[in-house]
Amino acid sequence: MRRLPILCALIVGTALLLRCLRPGAPTSDPNTIRVMTYNIENLFDLVNDGGEYPEYVPGKQNWNSATHAAKLRNTASVIAAANADIVVICEIENANALKQLCEALAQHKVNYPAAVIGNRPNPTNTCPAILSKYPVVDTGFLPGPLLDKGYSRNTLEADIAIGADTLKLFAVHWPSKANHDSTRFEAARTLAARIDLQPPQTDYLIAGDFNTNYDETGALSGLGSPLGHQLATLQSSPGETVDFVTQDEVLGTPTARLHYDAWLELPEYERGSYVYQQKKSTLDHFLLPPSLFDAKGLSYRDNSFGVFTWGGKLLRNGVPYRWEMTYRNKKKSHRGAGYSDHLPLLLTVVRGPFQAQNPL
Repeated sequence: MRRLPILCALIVGTALLLRCLRPGAPTSDPNTIRVMTYNIENLFDLVNDGGEYPEYVPGKQNWNSATHAAKLRNTASVIAAANADIVVICEIENANALKQLCEALAQHKVNYPAAVIGNRPNPTNTCPAILSKYPVVDTGFLPGPLLDKGYSRNTLEADIAIGADTLKLFAVHWPSKANHDSTRFEAARTLAARIDLQPPQTDYLIAGDFNTNYDETGALSGLGSPLGHQLATLQSSPGETVDFVTQDEVLGTPTARLHYDAWLELPEYERGSYVYQQKKSTLDHFLLPPSLFDAKGLSYRDNSFGVFTWGGKLLRNGVPYRWEMTYRNKKKSHRGAGYSDHLPLLLTVVRGPFQAQNPL
């Protein structure tokens, strides 16, 4: 990892912008940290760098200053409404787009003094990023292999200082379902190897768009589930009846490399942040290790996980109100309305011991 000094600055990769943002105020309780993960669906800037998707080439297909401003405004309004202290973002183009999002958030009087983007070691069309009202004191980048097809999005690692405690955050965006299961398996293996290097009591959180459902077993591919078997959210082997790692199991095995998938906190009918072919999907996740269920440092606030719909504003006809596109001459064209095809997820981390609660 590369050590980066941070003094009220916007961090983008290894570059410090010479502009000091007014410090954002964390939640009213300094011992309570609200964390969000949100795939914002392709936030590009208006600079033609040559790597844009066809519908995001500036001046083409109605991607112009008006639609760009609407996309920024709408995305910032969701993040501002959620009022999270730390935000994991998926699908933002580059450092410039992240800077523009921070400026749009400032219009809502929401400021994130630390912002880092996962644009290394390999450049990709879109990247994961992290916004934080707390200082980011260290960053790292894990490559996203695509086997014989080159590489996919990097995984971003950040150490966030919360008082005397540190939360290590992994921001992931694995290859899409258009790619073979093996590509997600390789991304998971890379991340699992990095986690294996951490001391057992490290307080960390894995968040982002895994493009994998919580109950996938990997039986069809024969590889197993990248989520369930590489990151150990399942106790069962590929092809067996699904046996999830429960909260009791992570509580009872503090040194094991197990992860509790926060989706298990919700009733089955409420599990979903994405819709594909009229079926809810759980592509976005928070994964929690045993260290967030112990009596030291930082802990998960039991039953704090949920899907953020902004009182239904992020839904249209019961599905995510995605950024609207129409077709003109058989090409996509921006309408300048909507938000994202994913819904944000929220949970809370606290300074202090884990306290189990009765289900809500």
